Amino acid sequence: MSLGIAVLTEEGVVVAAESLGTLLSQEKAEISSKCKKCGQEGRPNLACTKCGEVLGPAPDFTRQFPATHTFHCQKLFRVNRSCALIVVGNPSLGEMKAQHVVFAFINWLEQNDHAEDYAEQMPTNWDAFCSEAKTLAKHKGNTEIVFAGIKAKGSPAPFAQSITINNGKIKAGSVSAYGVLAVGVHEILDKMFGGGGIKQYPVKEFPLQDAVEFAEFIMQTQIGIDKYTARLPRVGGEIDVAVIHPNHGFAWVRQKELQAIMEEQANKALNRTA
Repeated sequence: MSLGIAVLTEEGVVVAAESLGTLLSQEKAEISSKCKKCGQEGRPNLACTKCGEVLGPAPDFTRQFPATHTFHCQKLFRVNRSCALIVVGNPSLGEMKAQHVVFAFINWLEQNDHAEDYAEQMPTNWDAFCSEAKTLAKHKGNTEIVFAGIKAKGSPAPFAQSITINNGKIKAGSVSAYGVLAVGVHEILDKMFGGGGIKQYPVKEFPLQDAVEFAEFIMQTQIGIDKYTARLPRVGGEIDVAVIHPNHGFAWVRQKELQAIMEEQANKALNRTA
């Protein structure tokens, strides 16, 4: 599944995501057909063992099942100095891996003079990008995306909004100001904080360092619960954390090593061509 967190305070925004990904395999499903005459079940295209009636053909379909997993998925992305993006759920958007779609979106922002837009404008930009690129035409399953960062130019106010993509249809969630926006697996966390759940926790006046530690605590708690209970883990791996400050912009607090190396090389190449 996944877990993504945005902590919105007066000092700025903290975003965090874990890195577990489940890799799926496909197999032909073994199914049976029911005899229309007597109701006996049997193998498709063979005679019914009860009345001798030929059973009809079965539809040809496959099913997916967890084959293995990885602890190195990238779910937290820097969009620009004022905005971050978190993606959880289905690791693909349409026929492309989610991270490739995110990078295509960031390139689209640059090509259409939206590279410096603030977080509040990103959901609208995402709709325009998806409509133009027809990215989600063949999307299956459920994916959630969060845009989080600084609301508008000259404003220190934070902004976060989730977008649900279900079988190609986009549905915008409610806008969050001060508080915690959690997407993905967080039902145990909601029980821990009671009342209105984790989103009601009073983080508005948190110093930014406290907000970082709080986001890490939330992540580690859910990872520990999934690790030590009798279920397949839904979250896990390294935790990526970043802050977005009204004056200083986006900065990584913790980032997967390979991801950091690639970003550094990309920035060097960009500076050489500038």
